[in-house]
Amino acid sequence: MHEALIHASRLGPFKKVITAFEIKSREHYRELFPLISPHNREPVTWVKGIFKDGELKRKSHFRILPGKRGEEFLNYQEYKRHRAASIQSNAHKGAKNKLLEVLSHKINTAQTMFWSFKYESISDFYFKGNILFNAIGIAEEHKITTSFNKEFCLDIAVLGSGIDEQIVLFGIEIERGHKFDGLKAVLCKTLGFPLITVDISDMNYDDINFEWAEKALTLTTHDDKIGLRKNFIYLPQLLYPFYIRHDNLC
Repeated sequence: MHEALIHASRLGPFKKVITAFEIKSREHYRELFPLISPHNREPVTWVKGIFKDGELKRKSHFRILPGKRGEEFLNYQEYKRHRAASIQSNAHKGAKNKLLEVLSHKINTAQTMFWSFKYESISDFYFKGNILFNAIGIAEEHKITTSFNKEFCLDIAVLGSGIDEQIVLFGIEIERGHKFDGLKAVLCKTLGFPLITVDISDMNYDDINFEWAEKALTLTTHDDKIGLRKNFIYLPQLLYPFYIRHDNLC
């Protein structure tokens, strides 16, 4: 299957079609999650294309998950089971501790941490924001209970002052052995705060230090020789007007 329907778009539910070729990475796929089959309205997963020695061996495509895997695809209880079973590696724990150290230092010294990215399918302009805008604290393994009684956990949460209690201003997830779940991206968007994932899958433990953590959350494609970055920001659509910029300084 080479086409799917985007569940939620500015055209309305199930109105916008996307091809598998248009999706550039698993992060991009999770940004659009969930995608739906145009034939029977079942959820589909994106399968990345394979190149070997410069030749295309398998085209990227969409696939309906069979049997129990399909039933569990958007199942909250299955998400909880995977979360409970996941074991954080030493590199994952080290990265989290260094990010916590840097974020706490930045807050205590009243510094900023600006992120920026361009989403060409959305706008000719780019998006930019400060991770620590109005932040008063940082929390690790922060549990969030939604209004529909679903609970999930963030590796790191940047907290601000709410009316009755602290609220999450920004979420941070670290990826290595256990991959970030698309359902969590949807939950964060519905709660109205940006979420960033940091990929450490090809890093050595010795490379995870204070200097790395200072840059990890703010890297852009301009900072990489071949135009790649090791983070990805999931931004709720309602926040687009707040973060959009038009000064061409991305």
